[in-house]
Amino acid sequence: FASGPRTSRLPDCRTSGHFQAKGFLTQALPHEFPSIVGRDFGGVVEAVGEGHADLAVGDEVLGFIPVWPTVHLGTYAELIAVGPELAVVRKPAGLSFETAAAIPLAGATAIGVVDAVEVGPGAVLLVVGATGGVGSIAVQLAAQRGATVIATAKAGDEAAFVRSLGASETIDYSVANVAEAVRVRYPGGIDALIDLVDRNEALAALSSIVQDGGRISTTMNAADPLILLWPRGAGRRGTRPPQPAIRWPDTSDRTFLGRPAEAPGRRDLAKPQEGSPSTCGAGA
Repeated sequence: FASGPRTSRLPDCRTSGHFQAKGFLTQALPHEFPSIVGRDFGGVVEAVGEGHADLAVGDEVLGFIPVWPTVHLGTYAELIAVGPELAVVRKPAGLSFETAAAIPLAGATAIGVVDAVEVGPGAVLLVVGATGGVGSIAVQLAAQRGATVIATAKAGDEAAFVRSLGASETIDYSVANVAEAVRVRYPGGIDALIDLVDRNEALAALSSIVQDGGRISTTMNAADPLILLWPRGAGRRGTRPPQPAIRWPDTSDRTFLGRPAEAPGRRDLAKPQEGSPSTCGAGA
């Protein structure tokens, strides 16, 4: 990749990219082959192209390469040479490169899904997939905004993990029907749902526990209003069902990587640890 305006070169990067490596993106996004695996990275700036005043040689950084307009460039390489499409910020000094490489895409997605449901003090939010990379950050962000967070997690270590991140309640999805368990606790419904796991009927069943005027956010390309509203009575005898707002996360804002640290009054997010549930699914 030729060095040019706003091009940065990063040597010896630490990266994550198992989701892409397994081929899950080939049917969902346009590819330009050969395509390099890996989206997230942590590394040191080796060279800076003209006009890239926000970075300097020697800066320790973290970030990711977006998948638009095509999946082509990647981070599984000794050097990453990219232009203005790169999402990058300086890495906190106390953060290892391995941990830094697990944060960008998962963190950006978590900010997007939490922003989409617009939770605040007093809101009740269910996070499905709470122990993964995106979910573990989403739990923290929502709790910091004052929401009561219900997290799906198996009893034991997983439940303890999400509670340490700020979850107020947990539901063991391996032994309980999540929608029914929430309905028992909150007969009037909850304010919002973030589902990072389910599609189709499973997502529709969970949508039925969201109150009229509530919000649903999904990363699974599954926010079909007709499917989600069916359990609420859509099409039955001409009735109009209660309708939660169905939101798609906005990931077009590339300033998100610096936002958690800059927001006043927020405590630091828990850092992913090697081998912990928070690193599962951390990168694409």
